[in-house]
Amino acid sequence: MPYQSFGGATLFVVLFRVPAQYSFSSLDVASFGMPLLIYSLLSLIESAAVKIFKQTLSRRLVFSLVAMVCGSYLYFAHLLIEIGSNNFSPSKALWYQITILATSFAAFIGSNFIKYALVKQRLEVSPVLLRLFDSLPGASGQYRLTAEMAQAWNHHLHELKEKAQKEAVMTRSAKRKKKRK
Repeated sequence: MPYQSFGGATLFVVLFRVPAQYSFSSLDVASFGMPLLIYSLLSLIESAAVKIFKQTLSRRLVFSLVAMVCGSYLYFAHLLIEIGSNNFSPSKALWYQITILATSFAAFIGSNFIKYALVKQRLEVSPVLLRLFDSLPGASGQYRLTAEMAQAWNHHLHELKEKAQKEAVMTRSAKRKKKRK
């Protein structure tokens, strides 16, 4: 895929810009995060094309998410250059690398969840996480509210599907009646 080579090209530029010799250990942790951001970007772009009842995601929303991922990608590439140039202490460099990896992983999971929810046209909430968050002291109930909203969205979408199917059947039967005449 050409997108994988884009991630490799970015890593090459980062390593080329680093004045110190690469030791195969200074950027290993964070290097796994950069391809995840590329795949996040691709998932968001693919999500923009998915239609649910002739409606797509708002262009403004997609643009905002893509801009955040691209901005993160550029900032993380800059951080990798700084880390490779030994501008940070070892502990700070490791912290930044772990942050890059964790943020990239979260973006990857989030963007793929958006794509999955749009393609499958169904939202699911983890019952394990629901029990976990409910059992925490001082739980605000936000996850439970999210679960209720997901059920309402699924129900609404199911009703729209049934309505569209009934309309399609009525349209087909009307066309058949016209042909018979």
